[in-house]
Amino acid sequence: MIHSSFSKANECVKSRLFSTYFNQIYCLGLWILVTKKLQDKARVIINNYFRKVFGKWGIFSVSREFVSRNFTTWGAMRRRAVYSLLCRVANCDNDIISAIYNCKSYSINPIVIEGKKILTNCDNCID
Repeated sequence: MIHSSFSKANECVKSRLFSTYFNQIYCLGLWILVTKKLQDKARVIINNYFRKVFGKWGIFSVSREFVSRNFTTWGAMRRRAVYSLLCRVANCDNDIISAIYNCKSYSINPIVIEGKKILTNCDNCID
């Protein structure tokens, strides 16, 4: 749908469309635990849509194209979103959220643990 609707649009419009649409998808995995297999599938789908929207086929680096067009790559977007979420929770003035944050069960919550892994694990640094 995206490809057919915007096939004649200029590069600037395509860039804006792609960036706006896929920035929303990148952050979905913050609220649930997503397996590496599912993340890899999502990355392939996004890369294929990138190829369709921009008419890039053959052997080339999608990550390099993302960077050259000022798009945030998959890994960088996840790290930025996780860092932002953890900082907002840590610095929240809301008494309920502060109580949850200071509770021992917060630090052993699987979603918090996964978020910290994303920020510190070198396997997630490769885009």
